[in-house]
Amino acid sequence: MEAYLRMRIGGMRQTGFWPDILTLPVVARAAETLGGRVLFGPQAKSAQLSEDMLHAAGGIGFDIISGGVETLKTCLNDLTRESSDSRKFHRRDYGMFLTWLSSSRAAPEMKPLKSVVRAHMIENFPLKSGSIVLGSVIARPRLLSVTDAAKELSMKPGQLLRFLREKEGALSNGVTERQGVCADALQSLKDEVNDQITVREATSILNCSFDLVQKLADCLILPFHTRGGAARYVSRKDAMRLLHAVECLPAIKQHGNFLTAVRIRENIACRASEILKLFMQGELAPAYRERGVRGINGLLVDIEQLRSKISTRDTKFVLFRDACRVLHLKSSELHILASMEFVRMKICRDPDSGCRRKVIESATLDGFRARFATLGMLASELSRRALSLRKDLEILGVRSMFLEDELPKIYERSNLPDAKLLFTRWRKAEISAGG
Repeated sequence: MEAYLRMRIGGMRQTGFWPDILTLPVVARAAETLGGRVLFGPQAKSAQLSEDMLHAAGGIGFDIISGGVETLKTCLNDLTRESSDSRKFHRRDYGMFLTWLSSSRAAPEMKPLKSVVRAHMIENFPLKSGSIVLGSVIARPRLLSVTDAAKELSMKPGQLLRFLREKEGALSNGVTERQGVCADALQSLKDEVNDQITVREATSILNCSFDLVQKLADCLILPFHTRGGAARYVSRKDAMRLLHAVECLPAIKQHGNFLTAVRIRENIACRASEILKLFMQGELAPAYRERGVRGINGLLVDIEQLRSKISTRDTKFVLFRDACRVLHLKSSELHILASMEFVRMKICRDPDSGCRRKVIESATLDGFRARFATLGMLASELSRRALSLRKDLEILGVRSMFLEDELPKIYERSNLPDAKLLFTRWRKAEISAGG
């Protein structure tokens, strides 16, 4: 820095070198205070620094300033991130550098530097409307504090933070507790909160049962939303879209194959929510509404068309109960295997009854049987009792993949001994005596 100051005193300037737009006293003092904050932390004060400390700080600060506006902004961001406080506060984060910039004795020549720092603070710190930042009144801050934004939305700060975690672009940079809410995003957040209605309100709009709204949420026709808490809401727009789709249908009397969900359930096992999902997906057409019935319960669809939609047999899957029988497992044990991804389980409709049932993907079931064997499978293959077979396997040093009692007994086929050794306990005893 001293070399630069001597060059400036001699009248030499470098084209495009940002410090040249500042006066020499401003350059020197800015370098010392910024470098002092970087080297000695936010609590350091200029009066407490020795000449040697100021000299070292000046060198660090000048390197930053000489890098230009972007380098200075990067440094300010770094100072903010290193702060251990859970809230953003520019005076604390920038320490002696901001104290000098805010001084009432600040010279007009500091204006270019103050403009850069002020713009950075407005961009990155939550501010209150009417607050003064480096001599300028902030009429409309870009960021609001979480507390102020929560008041605007009639929410608690913690609840608002949880609500915003899934929103892209609503939060400023930094860790969660130090974030502010974009003022431009506040109105859209208000609209989103106001659009959310309780399940009870949705039942009133749709003229249906509480249970049906929950089922519609499960099949994502009316997906649930939260406001950062345990309470669940649905979108008023989604509810009105569903209602409008039904009430815009031609009104007729219930006749022939065109029945309501209540009448359809008397003939085939199909939930009202499933009928409405197929209807909203455009798979049930034509459709009508029953004259004189308000809300979504008045939907009339062709029962035979519906039956054809839900009765498609998929040979890629095996019914859960059949898989239990093949693997010689209890229902709870097969659930454990599915949770460990030994086999893949899903919910499909049984084409015979129309009910939704658990199924196992055939390919994964065949793959499991080729590589593994349950204790029940081995006992069946060898015509042995499972308990005595397990003891013989343990004598031969073959143990189940899972030792816990509550987990199914599974053996990798490649680790099993010759099947001849396991046909009878007598044969196993004979071999042991011969050894």
